[in-house]
Amino acid sequence: MLDMEWLAYVTEAPLSLNATVLSRPSQLSKGVEEFNAESFFESHETWEDAWQAVAYPQRLFFLALTKIAAGFAHAKRGNASGARRLLNDGLRFLEPFMPMFMGLDTRLLSEETGQWVDARPGSSNVAYPLIHSERG
Repeated sequence: MLDMEWLAYVTEAPLSLNATVLSRPSQLSKGVEEFNAESFFESHETWEDAWQAVAYPQRLFFLALTKIAAGFAHAKRGNASGARRLLNDGLRFLEPFMPMFMGLDTRLLSEETGQWVDARPGSSNVAYPLIHSERG
């Protein structure tokens, strides 16, 4: 429930955080590498560790990444309904952190994940998204 209260708060009052002053847990980069290698379950586990260790509102960012990774893990196992639910939840939690957060292009991740969901999870003709950093 606390996650939902924080989500409502950051959605109503745009984040004024300077993301560069936030701690950048090593799990962020490790999870991005795993995600981009389509090791979605592993990236979910990596980001879940970070989610449990950081404070709000940064905690919501890791929750968004965790849900998106879990959604793609479900998709790879053929669970389309579970994938869609988790991906939509992840997108909702990611929204306040756009367009960039902690060096990651969150807008592009959101757009590509949304396109993937709209193309029906399990469709083999739609590539999984990649997470891009502001450095490329």
